[in-house]
Amino acid sequence: GILCIVCFILASAQIAERHGGMWSPLPPHFAYLLARAWYAYKGSLKRNPRLTSSITGAVLSALGNRIGSGSFGPQTLNWALWGVVASNISRAWIVVLEIGFPPAASKSVKGMLSKFMVDIVVSIPLGQLAFMVTHGLLNSSPVDEITRGIRSKFWDGCVPGWQFWSPLIMASQLVPLEMRTVYFSVCALGWNVLQTMLSSQ
Repeated sequence: GILCIVCFILASAQIAERHGGMWSPLPPHFAYLLARAWYAYKGSLKRNPRLTSSITGAVLSALGNRIGSGSFGPQTLNWALWGVVASNISRAWIVVLEIGFPPAASKSVKGMLSKFMVDIVVSIPLGQLAFMVTHGLLNSSPVDEITRGIRSKFWDGCVPGWQFWSPLIMASQLVPLEMRTVYFSVCALGWNVLQTMLSSQ
């Protein structure tokens, strides 16, 4: 529900911008504040993309943990730090993909499907591995314990990852390149809620 609300607000702001700020489903004063916040955020993202996307990832990741666990705790900080790591991995991977699959080559159906397949085959296992290593280190787990966890649970984590992320990765091609890291951070809000709930069982 929270993820839907966030996506709705972002979509509303984008539509308002495209229509010269005249259209909004919200009352005028809320629409004005929303538009101002959206412009300020986009300006910050343009001036400091790494810092802005890192802060966004940290806040949304911590929020996902809060929703999934029902309270703030020591793990919330770990999830915030994971949000920083994840947003930077995502940003770097997006750059690599754009170099490997330039926009001109990705316009054809074959190019689009090739890019999509490479994306899901590489990024989801990479994200799962980074998740397990980062959380293991943040929880001060011994290296051998982290290694055992990767060996026993890695693929079990990749399967739901493919189910959750594959359609979102396909839909990301509709998102402007400069907003793609933020898009994945917003999507990760729902994923982090799920991960927190599963880890608490």
